[in-house]
Amino acid sequence: VHGVRVIGNRLILGTMAPGSVKICVAHGDPAKRLDLLEDIRRYGHPFATIIDPSAQVSSTATIGEGVIICARALINCDVTVGAHAVIYVGAILGHDVSIGRNAFIGPNAVINGGVHVGEGVLVGAGATVYPGKTIGNWSKVGMGAAVYSRVDDRTTVMGNPARVVGYGRKERTEVAISTSTEHKSPEPIDEPTECGSALQSHTTAEVTPL
Repeated sequence: VHGVRVIGNRLILGTMAPGSVKICVAHGDPAKRLDLLEDIRRYGHPFATIIDPSAQVSSTATIGEGVIICARALINCDVTVGAHAVIYVGAILGHDVSIGRNAFIGPNAVINGGVHVGEGVLVGAGATVYPGKTIGNWSKVGMGAAVYSRVDDRTTVMGNPARVVGYGRKERTEVAISTSTEHKSPEPIDEPTECGSALQSHTTAEVTPL
């Protein structure tokens, strides 16, 4: 997809020599993405961070290992994006936002300044989170929702204003994934990667052979 090899399902992981490739996981569901991440780590493969050339990332942003930032995303000053999060096409992260590990920010979502998005959160397309709010771990924000208040852990909200419509999304912890490799915003890879097709295909993408 756009110059990045798509390697298919997890069964192929054991056929590649450990450390021979860098891998990113382009899956829109945080829980399923976490399962794949644990398998990749088990096989000894390192992770790649991908930033589309059309994305704008502040020099003061901190971007974690294995993050995918898609086309036309805007990452403002002093933002922190945790490892293996996906920032989809056209999403906007305001100043001082923190995005938890393995979160998914959908296309054209707006996360305003000072918001904390927890681990494993899924924010749907076109949703807006108002300044200074918190989205708890493993929660879900529906498409087009407007979040004016705190969302507790493992809670699903929808609508404008956002209201609770469900509970019980199981919390997960990335015990197998190293936390020691976060770094200041990296240079984009040479090949443009729209990310959309790869994410929709729910596959694991291999990039940048070592």
